[in-house]
Amino acid sequence: MVANSSFAGNVISLTLRNFRASLDREFLVIQLVLPLFFIFVAGFGYTLIVPHVQGISYETFLATGAIAMTVMSSSMLSGTMIWFDRNFRMFEQILMGPFTKLQYITSVTLSVILTALASAALVFLVSLTVSTGVILSVGSILELFGSLILGSLFFGGFGIFVSLRVKSSEALAATMNLMFFVFTFLSSVFYPSSSKYLVLRVIFEVNPLTYVADLVRRSLVGLSSFNPKAEVIALIIEGALMIYLASWSINRIEL
Repeated sequence: MVANSSFAGNVISLTLRNFRASLDREFLVIQLVLPLFFIFVAGFGYTLIVPHVQGISYETFLATGAIAMTVMSSSMLSGTMIWFDRNFRMFEQILMGPFTKLQYITSVTLSVILTALASAALVFLVSLTVSTGVILSVGSILELFGSLILGSLFFGGFGIFVSLRVKSSEALAATMNLMFFVFTFLSSVFYPSSSKYLVLRVIFEVNPLTYVADLVRRSLVGLSSFNPKAEVIALIIEGALMIYLASWSINRIEL
């Protein structure tokens, strides 16, 4: 890899390298299969039981939630790249060149955002086939992109942090699979976040995926369950905290 001596040039080189490594055909297929399954199988199946949710069709409710879920899964998987870099000795080789740890974590963060947006864009196009009442404008698209970027920062940082705390590939896979279900089923991806149980309601309301799904629905169909400004602030705080933890973990690595 030939790197530019400037900070920006090094970051761009590493970002392109990370993006090409994480965004291959197999990755895209995996990212599409689960959301499409939920949209076309669960969506149409549950519509017979729950035709409408909060004033919109259940297919639309679920399709917009699937966009948020895709950002979560693709960001966490992209963030695990550092585990493979460390275990295949690529991390040391990169830092032996003109690259620094700050440039590396910056490039991983940028590649996470790009991968999340690319995956979400594909699911978004598919979701238009089953969604009704979708609002498409420059403002709504910018709002959608903003919420997806904020979500990718948290979940990408989470993937990086977990990758640096586990030792084996089995532990990494088990942790990621467990957290995928925790984040997904304790959020508003499949159903509204209201619950008669206080503990569950609190978990729903601190889960970043709930904020992302709610902001996605607000930007596309005008449906919102919380204060959008409060959700954006919460995502910024949670994302910044997780990126800080990821950066702190990387800086503790001894070569």
